[in-house]
Amino acid sequence: EDKKEIIKEYEDNELNIIEDITYLAKDDKENVFKIESKFGKINPEEPDIVLMDNVIAVITLKNREKIIISSNHALYDSKSYETNFYDNVLLKYIDHSIVSENIYLSFENNLVSISNNIIYKNLNSEMNADEIVMNLITKEIKIFMHNSDNKIQILSKN
Repeated sequence: EDKKEIIKEYEDNELNIIEDITYLAKDDKENVFKIESKFGKINPEEPDIVLMDNVIAVITLKNREKIIISSNHALYDSKSYETNFYDNVLLKYIDHSIVSENIYLSFENNLVSISNNIIYKNLNSEMNADEIVMNLITKEIKIFMHNSDNKIQILSKN
């Protein structure tokens, strides 16, 4: 709900529009976060928050593996690097791909939270779930269903 209010606030306010934006950040563990957008809108009252359109983000991990996230829109905090990707979101990592409505990236905490209509695919299987939380450092993944009556659905391609 807070995200919806922030987005609505941005749509209602007079904003500064910027074309072809790129932000680059590096953490103390040698991971690099690069986010690019065709268009961005900045509210002069909150200059650290950028509402981005046509977004591509690349996280290059210390071992040089890459996580690529694309979406129609993202809300990016240029101070904390926290990013909320939404609308037509796709995450790709090696042979894995995840389609969802939302991805929240906390670069500071090395966490990715994926939610709403998740479809996960790899070479051998496909899965549907409500939420996935991934630690960028350990690669530990937790998969959830919000309603305990619903089960995570996994289809094997063997």
